[in-house]
Amino acid sequence: MDIRVFNDFVSKPIGKGRVYEMELDDGYARVTNFIFERGFVVNYFDVSTAYFTNQDRIGDMDYLMINTTLMGRYATERDGSVKSRFQGMGLVHHPSSQRENIYIPTMRYIGLSIGIDLKGFRPIGLDDLPDISEVLDGICGRYQVDSMRPFALDDGTMVVLYALKAMLDDPGSIDDDTATVLVSDLVRRLYENEIVGFPDVSGSVETRPEDLVYNRIMFDLGTVPNINGICAEIGADKYAIGRRFKEVYGDTPYSLQKHYRLITAGSRMLLGERNMGRVAESVGYEKENKFATAFRKEFGFRPKHFDSEFGNPLVIQNRSG
Repeated sequence: MDIRVFNDFVSKPIGKGRVYEMELDDGYARVTNFIFERGFVVNYFDVSTAYFTNQDRIGDMDYLMINTTLMGRYATERDGSVKSRFQGMGLVHHPSSQRENIYIPTMRYIGLSIGIDLKGFRPIGLDDLPDISEVLDGICGRYQVDSMRPFALDDGTMVVLYALKAMLDDPGSIDDDTATVLVSDLVRRLYENEIVGFPDVSGSVETRPEDLVYNRIMFDLGTVPNINGICAEIGADKYAIGRRFKEVYGDTPYSLQKHYRLITAGSRMLLGERNMGRVAESVGYEKENKFATAFRKEFGFRPKHFDSEFGNPLVIQNRSG
């Protein structure tokens, strides 16, 4: 994969991966690349800068790319039009040598780009599905690969992706089988879930007040935000910000942040955390019962029923390899 930000990244090994990074006057750009023996790669983007260019390219291998935005908004400019992609949006496509200019109005962007080898991917836990080549062919057909049409990542998929991100945050302790199960479950969800597409979302390359609010509340999911205080600090009218924020990001600032705090809680439970007090505290809830009530209201079941209701792929018995 070849990615540049004005100049070459500095590259060095880190745990089970390799990190490509560059410090810039207005921030940094960092991409960590992990190659797994079961036929997939994961690129973890954490970019804090106003602009970078991206080029998907994975040698001569036949890969299916799954690009997912976990936090932030970026805008791409092509043929005179600007389109936004933001948290909860995904793309499925083949790698391309086409370079894309990307602007980050939220001043930070976090995403996972997962490459699945169409001929060599060996999943774990998909024995009840057709042959994996048929599954991947089905995904290519359903998502109209190379149309570059974004689709919505549902809550379950986001929980899986946030769990994968949490694991990659500590590159030295990555468990290959756990990563394979998570990526396999992502493939299952792409194959089985209903596709909800996004219309073309027009955007702006400039940072606007709603983007400043997003930046302040969405990159710290362990703290309940003070929206009034943030609006006062940036000199914005909270009612105008609330309206514009919802137009761009699909929800009010507080509701969106709460939703992703609970998504984060789900990812912790997916990875095995069973102390609900610690889970609640990690996502800004002082009392466990208030966390449990909010979780049930958001997702329809209580945290203690997570494994059975979510269909936790990490606790399914007799996974085959």
